[in-house]
Amino acid sequence: MMRIGNQTAYTAPTLLEPFEFAIRSGFKAFEWFPDRKGARGWSCSDVDKDTRRYIKEKAKAHDISLSVHMPLWANPLENDSMGSIIETLEFASHIGAVLINIHLYTEKGLDAYLEAILPIIRIASDMGIKVAVENTPTTPPGAFNRLFELIRRREQINHVGMCLDVGHANICEETRNDYIRFIDTISSDIPIIHVHLHENYGDTDSHLPLFTGPSKENDLGIRELIKRLKHRGFRGSIIFEQWPNPPSILKEAQERLLSIIESVNTTPCNGDLVKLFIDIEHNAKSWREKLNSIYNILREYKDTDFIDELLIYTAIYLRFLGTGEIQCSEDGRHFRPNHLARVSKQIQELLLEMSSGERLFIIRKIYPWLPSYDGSFMKAEPLTRIRDIAHRNDIPKELKKEIKHTLQNKLHRCAGPEDLLTSENILKRITSEPDKYSPSFIKEFKLFHRELKEFFNALSLEERLLKIAEQREALKGVIYEFIEAKKSGDDNIVKQYRLIELSTRLRESLINDSAMRSSESLAQDMRLADIAIEEYIFVLLSRMFNELNSLEHIPWKEVLKTIALSVHNLGLSGIEQSECIAVESELNRWSEDISSVDWLLLVKATLERCQRITQHYSDSILKLFSDKAERLGKELGVADYAVRVFCEGDIGGSLVFQISKLLSLLLKRIRVEAHLPPWDVVVPGRASGKLIFLNSLRELHSEDSSLIVIVERAEGDEEIPGIVKGIILLHELPHLCHLGVRARQDGVVFVISEQEEEVKELMKHEGEYVFIEASSSGFSISKRDEDVEDNRNIKNREIYIPPVKTTNRRLLELGDIDSSIGGAKAEGVRRLRSMSMHYGFKTPDAVVIPFGVMEDCIKQSSEHERYWELVKSIDLLDGEELLRAIEELSSIVMELPIDEDTIRSIKKRFREEDRLMVRSSSNCEDLGELSGAGLYDSVANVGFSELKSAINRVWASLWSRRAVLSRRQYGIPQERASMAVLIQKMVVPDYAFIVHTVNPINNREDELYIELVPGLGEPLASASLPGVPYRMICNKKDYTVKMLSFCNFSSAITLNKDGLIEKTIDYTEIPFSFDKNLRQHIGRLIPGISVILEDEFKCPQDIEGGVLNGEIYIFQCRPQHVIKKE
Repeated sequence: MMRIGNQTAYTAPTLLEPFEFAIRSGFKAFEWFPDRKGARGWSCSDVDKDTRRYIKEKAKAHDISLSVHMPLWANPLENDSMGSIIETLEFASHIGAVLINIHLYTEKGLDAYLEAILPIIRIASDMGIKVAVENTPTTPPGAFNRLFELIRRREQINHVGMCLDVGHANICEETRNDYIRFIDTISSDIPIIHVHLHENYGDTDSHLPLFTGPSKENDLGIRELIKRLKHRGFRGSIIFEQWPNPPSILKEAQERLLSIIESVNTTPCNGDLVKLFIDIEHNAKSWREKLNSIYNILREYKDTDFIDELLIYTAIYLRFLGTGEIQCSEDGRHFRPNHLARVSKQIQELLLEMSSGERLFIIRKIYPWLPSYDGSFMKAEPLTRIRDIAHRNDIPKELKKEIKHTLQNKLHRCAGPEDLLTSENILKRITSEPDKYSPSFIKEFKLFHRELKEFFNALSLEERLLKIAEQREALKGVIYEFIEAKKSGDDNIVKQYRLIELSTRLRESLINDSAMRSSESLAQDMRLADIAIEEYIFVLLSRMFNELNSLEHIPWKEVLKTIALSVHNLGLSGIEQSECIAVESELNRWSEDISSVDWLLLVKATLERCQRITQHYSDSILKLFSDKAERLGKELGVADYAVRVFCEGDIGGSLVFQISKLLSLLLKRIRVEAHLPPWDVVVPGRASGKLIFLNSLRELHSEDSSLIVIVERAEGDEEIPGIVKGIILLHELPHLCHLGVRARQDGVVFVISEQEEEVKELMKHEGEYVFIEASSSGFSISKRDEDVEDNRNIKNREIYIPPVKTTNRRLLELGDIDSSIGGAKAEGVRRLRSMSMHYGFKTPDAVVIPFGVMEDCIKQSSEHERYWELVKSIDLLDGEELLRAIEELSSIVMELPIDEDTIRSIKKRFREEDRLMVRSSSNCEDLGELSGAGLYDSVANVGFSELKSAINRVWASLWSRRAVLSRRQYGIPQERASMAVLIQKMVVPDYAFIVHTVNPINNREDELYIELVPGLGEPLASASLPGVPYRMICNKKDYTVKMLSFCNFSSAITLNKDGLIEKTIDYTEIPFSFDKNLRQHIGRLIPGISVILEDEFKCPQDIEGGVLNGEIYIFQCRPQHVIKKE
């Protein structure tokens, strides 16, 4: 069973109080954590023999499993730590603990850590104590995979495992805000034997009690965690690492967690689904036995939480079986083929019950590997023609004997896929020498072979369609039309398009026919015909690609309609159905209006959106199938080559692959026809350094002094380490997002390209020292011959941080604010409010919690001395010490009480139905030399009941890791940082926009640069969604608008009664995409107001706003950082 418990805490009044609380609360686990901090906390030497005996006896009496956490100062890599480690092990032994927990320290490498920890593992083993190695915020999952690989070479693994710290996994740079991905990346053969469970928002290790953070309203992540722990057969303790006020919060968390544990179904075989299929291979020899076993496990587990995973393994196993990678043999029993037909029908009845939504595309991979259950094969004695053939007197004796033993007898006692191969070989032999055999024998054997093909579902598409037409009158017309068109050939694009159109119509007719949703044998033929038609469309698209590749001019109308039909087919196959519907609609609409202005850019946007569908499919196949195919294949002895090509074959043989090829070709042609460069320059300039490749900026760990980094993916809010001089990103994102603003502020050259050829050229220079130059006219890269002065010079820049003033008032109106009281952001909003009365735009109603209120709350906290001690020392800390200090600071701030008078005053200023935007307004952001973009939190969609936690979260973001490191990078003393809070009424616009009043790409002062999206502006500022916004340049003199790109985000963030949601967008319903007049109108309104703001604020501006019902709202503005001209 999973045990739930809590931990000692230095904040508790006495050492034993948390333990006695655990006893009173019925907890079944408890962890002792020597955590002395000055005069507070405790160490092992503080606990005398009597107390140790009391702990041991009480734990035993109440069935509490004890564990001990090594002190944080007990680092096995440090020579002077062994005394503390031995002392802790002895304490653990005295109290009867079953496990000790120790952090993974990687600063000296994994080999050094292993050598240091091996003696500890051995000593603990002799004491009967397991060792759990815990992930810290800085240890990625890959480090654990490598560590345990090293351990397995040296030690038995049954007394050492992993302690999964969920909160640490959630702030690990590789898996930030995705602790489930952290768990999924941990190798399945690493035993997780202990869990620390606490929460955070992905910004700092705040150790929030369970169900008081993100899981309070949505516990799906916790359910997925429990599901994965059960998959792994976890039987250890889950420890709450908090001592909240009141402690009853832990009891409430325990009760809710127990309810979730009970509701999540247990996986079979201690969580290892592969063992199910290993058991099948051990216990089932014949095809019939194997299929019976598949039916039994699907029936047993069809209602479990892991059924999708089981279906994936089933699809892999059946494919290995059907392609001969797994062999069948006779089982010594006699079962005619009707038994196989019956179990096939039973399996498909189960699959029909489960065929819904995204699961459909998995189930479609199972159908082709099951035998037919046509009525002729369900009879007591099916396939009797072979018996008559075997008794003919007009065939040679040896052939007669061969047919009788290898086909007739074999089929009637133990049929399997190998029998079809036997039949094929005999047929080839007798047809290659027709003079040796009677025509009637050859004719009869051909008929038998066709029946056998039908049984093994190996009929051709035409054969299967004709069979369906015989039984289904309503489908005859479309089937015959398709077959006739197919006979007429596909030697040009017009014919190919016509055949794809007919194929799609035929698939729709099959899918929409009620018979296909039944369990009758006709439904099986219809499902298999549907799959075969999709494969035929694959062939047609391949031929169309070859045709297009040789043409000088693209027939855009036919090609766009073809891709629309192809995307429609993806949706029919259960792939991203809502997205496919939207993309199909756009392609059809744009294909009818080829001559419109900006048409190529509009088509480019939709084709790139379509390309994301193909990329997501490929990623899904790799994620869902790759590791499982490798693991199952390895366990079942499948050839390495067959395992390696499993996913490649699935992707390369899918409709998605051909669509992807077509899209690449068309996007390349668009770039040529529209005269688009292969590179998007976000921040121009020149830089030099060593060229390296990264999956993400977050994984950068390098000792080089200057780097040019090729980055596969970016989320838009990453920090840019000081050693990075240039960024080459391999996917699109908004140019004015936080990452772009930070790069511009720091003078980091930043370019984007999705062109495969360009990237291949780049990768040739990986590991070399290079010089890059980017400007509005292009991008170049070459080997570095000499040091080149680049844009970036952070260390020599002096950032002036204005002093703050405090007031005895807890809440201020905008009119009472200036930057010294409420920060530059709040002052900017005040000035905007004043200007809005004269210049024709609106601003949301707002109030401000000024500087000093947070500090007053800290004074009232019992942690105030510790808080200021940490603030003063934080710039002296690095590594894990820094992370722990940040975590503790954030935790203190998150727990600060906010007086009810302040909350009541805020509520009086707004209506109860209003949703609020709670924004940071620190003295270290929105400054002329430092934007601080994205460093501090803003919380959207806040109701009255969430005000306190939102304010605490904004305050706590003062101590996020990225904010602390940014201030350190710019030489800003941490104690100078202060946080005010701007609270605005939330506006949900039709469109959100960001404007830079000086074109950031070429520094032209007579041009504005605008990015705009439907709905809320989160995708613009944080680049939280894949895609590009509407991007345009506007001339300040005549307000002429030049479109640079059209929006292709798949969804807009908007608000409904359930809160913020992502809603799929069809851009044929978004007027900005197709209404040139609207673009011109908004293209005048936004620039007109932006120019006024630039004049009023006396410098270039970075402006955020929205359009609602034709009116312009300005939410905030700040100085735009402009790279100074040489």
